[in-house]
Amino acid sequence: MISKGALFILLAILTITIGSTIAYFMLQQPTEPNYAEIDTDLSLYIGESVVIKNHEINLKFVDVLSDSRCPSDVECVWEGTVSLMINIEYNDQDLGDFILNSSNLHKASFMGYYVKFKELNPYPISTEIIQKSEYVATFSVSEYGPD
Repeated sequence: MISKGALFILLAILTITIGSTIAYFMLQQPTEPNYAEIDTDLSLYIGESVVIKNHEINLKFVDVLSDSRCPSDVECVWEGTVSLMINIEYNDQDLGDFILNSSNLHKASFMGYYVKFKELNPYPISTEIIQKSEYVATFSVSEYGPD
């Protein structure tokens, strides 16, 4: 015969195991994509993606490769730069990763469209370390034509 204490421990272990398994599988399920319009500002965290309605474009913010911007509480001789990596899919075809930085005027071009990098937040402060999970980049996707 199993004691009440042993039964309680067994049920607790079983509950934790089942709960952990359910949570794991829920995290593994693909999430519904975010949708946006063309020529609008798109703010994405690292790892997030957005589908541009009616244009078959999927834009994913992959990573911040470097952030050498001058902290807001410091006077610098040089303003610094930011380098980001995005991934672009067009018509379900992976066009690959693109690097956006000041040397390419913050734009990536493909198939009659371009992605423009507009802003990266938070802005550095000398006394704080920015975790990658905190970065939010703002982009826009446009068709070729006047800016």
